[in-house]
Amino acid sequence: MLKGDSEAILEPIPALVLTAPKRRVTSEAARSSCRKRKKKEKEKKEKGGEGKKEDEQEEEKRTEGRRRRRRRIEEKEGEGEEKSRRRKEERRKKEKKKQEEEEERRKRRRRRRRRRKEKERERRTKTRKEGERKKKGKEEGERRKKEKGGERKRRKMNKKKKEKGRRRRRRRGEGRRKAGEEKKKRRIEEKKKQGRRRRRRRKKEKRSRRGGGGGEEEEKKKKKRRRRRRRRRRSRRRRRRKEKEKRREQEEEEEKKKKKKKKKKEGGGGEEEKEKKEKEKKKKKEERVEEKKK
Repeated sequence: MLKGDSEAILEPIPALVLTAPKRRVTSEAARSSCRKRKKKEKEKKEKGGEGKKEDEQEEEKRTEGRRRRRRRIEEKEGEGEEKSRRRKEERRKKEKKKQEEEEERRKRRRRRRRRRKEKERERRTKTRKEGERKKKGKEEGERRKKEKGGERKRRKMNKKKKEKGRRRRRRRGEGRRKAGEEKKKRRIEEKKKQGRRRRRRRKKEKRSRRGGGGGEEEEKKKKKRRRRRRRRRRSRRRRRRKEKEKRREQEEEEEKKKKKKKKKKEGGGGEEEKEKKEKEKKKKKEERVEEKKK
C-alpha cells in the first residue's frame, strides 16, 4: 500500500463492466425511422390480410432500393478501379521519366569526366613535349657555343647595330612618314572606290525606277552626255588660253613700263628701236592668234 492510502477502499472491478460494449449514440433521424417502423408493424397487425399486400409492396420497394444501392456501389467501385489504374499508369510514367533523366545526367557526367581527362592528358603531353623541346634547344645552344667561340659575340654586335639604326630612323621619322603616306594613299584609293560603287549603285537604282534601262533612249542620253563633256572641255581650254594670253600681255606691259622708267633715268632713247619692237610684238601676237584658230 502507498502512503496516505490507508483509508482508501480497494474493491475488485468486475470483468463484465470492463468488457461491456459502449452504448451507441443514435441520431435523431435513426430514432424517428425506428419509431415509424414500429408504428407500421402495429398497423399491419391490426389490419391483418390487407397488411400482407402492403408488406409485399414494401418488401419489393426495399429490394429495389437495395439493388439500386448495390449498382451504385459497383459503379463507384469500377470508377475507383479506373482511377487507381490511371494513377498507377501516371506514377509509372513519372518513374520512367525520372529514371531516363537520371540516366541522361549520368551520361553527361561521364562525358564531362572523359573530356576533362582527355584535356588533362593533352595538357600533360603538351607540357612534356615543350619541356623536351626546350631541353633540346638548350643542349643545341650549348653545343653551338662550344663549337663557335666568337659567333655569339658577333651576333650580339649585329643586334646592337640594328637597334642603333632603328633608333636613328625613328628619330628622323623615316618609317613613320613613309607609313603615313602609304596610309593616306590607301585611304584616297578606298574613297575613290567607294565613290565609284555609290555612283554605279545610284545608276542602277535610277534604271530600275525607270523600268529597266537600255534601248535607243539610253543611247541618246549617252551621246548627249558625251557632247556636253566635249563642250565643257573645249570651253575650259579656251578659258585657260585666254587667261594665259592676258597674263602674258600684263607681263609685257609691266616689262615696257620698267624699261621706260630705266630709259628715263638714263636719259633719252631711240624712238626707232621702240617702233621696231612694237611691230615685232604685234607680228608675234597675230601669229599666235592664227595658230589657235587652226
